[in-house]
Amino acid sequence: MKESVTKPIKIPNLGYQNRNIMSVSELKLEIINKVTSISDEQILEDIIRLINQESILAQTYKLTQEERNAVQKGLQDVADGNLHSSESAKNMLKEWLKK
Repeated sequence: MKESVTKPIKIPNLGYQNRNIMSVSELKLEIINKVTSISDEQILEDIIRLINQESILAQTYKLTQEERNAVQKGLQDVADGNLHSSESAKNMLKEWLKK
């Protein structure tokens, strides 16, 4: 029986040093320098799409007053011991959906 030999994977250097030693400002400048040298429109579109996606994810959802009240009521129910088991909650949901 032949033993399998695992070969190490060589990861190419993509043109930047260990980013753990770079400050945020240095990373931003590095990104700006790299982006300004790109002429491929598809790559630039991909970069802007990635940046836009990150900013969408970073937005904070603001609860409405009604949602805040519901959360507060739920927290008060927990504090008061008004809890149901998972099984009980499933049964309550089934009954509610029948209506």
